[in-house]
Amino acid sequence: MKTAEELISHIGKLIEEKYGPRSIDRVLRASGAGKNLLQNMGQNKKPAMDSFVKLAVYMEISLDYLLGLVDNPIRIETSVIESEPPSQPANNDLIITDTYEKELIKSYRALEPRTQHRVLTFVYDEIDNAEKERMGKKATGIA
Repeated sequence: MKTAEELISHIGKLIEEKYGPRSIDRVLRASGAGKNLLQNMGQNKKPAMDSFVKLAVYMEISLDYLLGLVDNPIRIETSVIESEPPSQPANNDLIITDTYEKELIKSYRALEPRTQHRVLTFVYDEIDNAEKERMGKKATGIA
């Protein structure tokens, strides 16, 4: 995972590569992420996750790519967002595809802001719980 400074630099470079030099403030405002997003990160203030979601949607890239977790800038295109989500296989294993992720983004956008916040809070709580469980297994030697 990137440090705050590395993430600020990464996001700034992504914005300038796509929108040109000195475009960072304009893009942050236009996306709804807030023009102070990167500045606040530099001051060790934790931004709301929905700021990153808004920026990724505005830039038509995956959240993972925006956060520097993957190297593939998977484009999010409206025409694909409008399509049907993939059907699940008979064994109920979840198939994650670009289309499925785009359907999630479309559904998330349709929610009221208060509900979006509750969804994000739930997701982050689940991620934290999974990480704690993983770390607990690692500490006890259980794989």
